[in-house]
Amino acid sequence: MLPSVDSMSILKALRSTTSQTRVLILSARSEAQDKINGLMKGADDYLTKPFSFEELHARVLALSRRGQLHSQQNSLSVGDCSLDLSLKTLHYQQQPVNLTRNEYKIIECLFSAQGRVMGLEMISEAVLGQFDMLSKNALEAHISAIRKKVRLLGGELPIKNKRGFGYVASQD
Repeated sequence: MLPSVDSMSILKALRSTTSQTRVLILSARSEAQDKINGLMKGADDYLTKPFSFEELHARVLALSRRGQLHSQQNSLSVGDCSLDLSLKTLHYQQQPVNLTRNEYKIIECLFSAQGRVMGLEMISEAVLGQFDMLSKNALEAHISAIRKKVRLLGGELPIKNKRGFGYVASQD
């Protein structure tokens, strides 16, 4: 409903390029078919008017987090730990650390955001997706289990708890 051009044409042109730009449609059109068309033509999210600025802010943050786990590199290293993104494996000083699927996703999320504090909500979305929530206790249990596995190999997991904020992967 733009004044001089059709928004779906803009979206189609954008998606025909190699651009990885995330698209959030803000529209007064709230019919299910309008939302389906926008999402099927390449939008990453769809928000109808009227909306709260808090919801818009949350959706923009969620969109900015998407894709961060897909790195152009094949590995991420923090301290003596390295994560092979292709093989989905963690190594401590070249020794493999056997992780469950959720443990791997937690480490991948934290290593990908090295140096930045990741809260429960962000980690949960990386592990379970945006429609489910990992409990605080479950996250702590997973991180504790990973720490134990790395300690068995004689090392320390380079992940610190920032009480009240979340976790951070750092070399210090």
